[in-house]
Amino acid sequence: MKPLITFNNFKPKLIPKSGLYNANLNSAIAHAKYVFVGEIHGAKENCDVLYSLIKHYNIKNLSLELDIELKPFVDSCIIGKPGFDLIDTPYFVASVLSVEMAKTLYIIHKENLINDIYYFGNDEEANTASTILGLKARGPILCLRGNWHTMPNIYKEDNELQHKSSYLFVKDKYPNTTNIGYVYQSGSIYNANTGIMTFDDTAKPKKHYEIIKNKKYSNYYELIIPKATPIEYNYPTNVSKDYQKGSRIFDQAVDIVRKWDEVGRGVGPFGIMRVMHNGYAMAMDIMDELCENHIVRMEFIKYDDGEDGIKYHIITKEELAKKFPNEEWYEPKHKSGFDYDLAKEIL
Repeated sequence: MKPLITFNNFKPKLIPKSGLYNANLNSAIAHAKYVFVGEIHGAKENCDVLYSLIKHYNIKNLSLELDIELKPFVDSCIIGKPGFDLIDTPYFVASVLSVEMAKTLYIIHKENLINDIYYFGNDEEANTASTILGLKARGPILCLRGNWHTMPNIYKEDNELQHKSSYLFVKDKYPNTTNIGYVYQSGSIYNANTGIMTFDDTAKPKKHYEIIKNKKYSNYYELIIPKATPIEYNYPTNVSKDYQKGSRIFDQAVDIVRKWDEVGRGVGPFGIMRVMHNGYAMAMDIMDELCENHIVRMEFIKYDDGEDGIKYHIITKEELAKKFPNEEWYEPKHKSGFDYDLAKEIL
């Protein structure tokens, strides 16, 4: 479906207040300067939840995980005339700003629900927190981010700090900072880092929206989303075929990392998130080099300090045959050119 058709047809749904109201959260928001909201990019329901939270909790300021360079595109959306030729392709393809979310911003603006929109892109967590702390607004600011950037706990490996979210940096200065994390019970999303992600591991998925105060972390609330629906998988007309191909190939590469974990080779969920976060930036640099006869080859390596690592190689089948003449190669199963069987053999 073309982006403009999706934009014209989509409208966020207002979730009943009974499903989103929580007395403790209402009090927390009233006393907070910042309200972080952590989503997994790529679900239509994210739009419903954002629209409903702003409306039910009367939040007048919104901060988005977008660089200021995207303001012209957002401005075109909120007046109902989206200029898809204005948008920077990585943001669009990465699901950070979907067509459905663009339409939601239009609805929010049309209904005069917010006063200001602020922008902050993907920087180091401490730098992003510094940018957020510099925002000036009357009343709380809703900071919409991917859930990697709103994690309520510090992630460590071997007792060494690996990740501290921008939420925690802000909370260090303002302890009343509130955090709402989305918990998807079933369904699936589309995200450029993971392709189609399915939520099917909930034993007894809830059938209704609900907000639950987390007992482990202060001012942290879990927002139960009964079922997720993928956003429309669109590309603006100015996205090259090579870019589209490269994005799909990287999706498959990340899926192989997931399969690596499934067979017990030790890459945990946070390790996968780090691969996605760091690997996507690297993949963007090589996308222009991709051609019809190229595939991605993943090499699992050991660094000097003993840590596991991954190298991605873009290489043609002919080059593979010359480099590994005694190995049996399989025809790719996917139009993208990524060879699942080959990757399994490597693993």
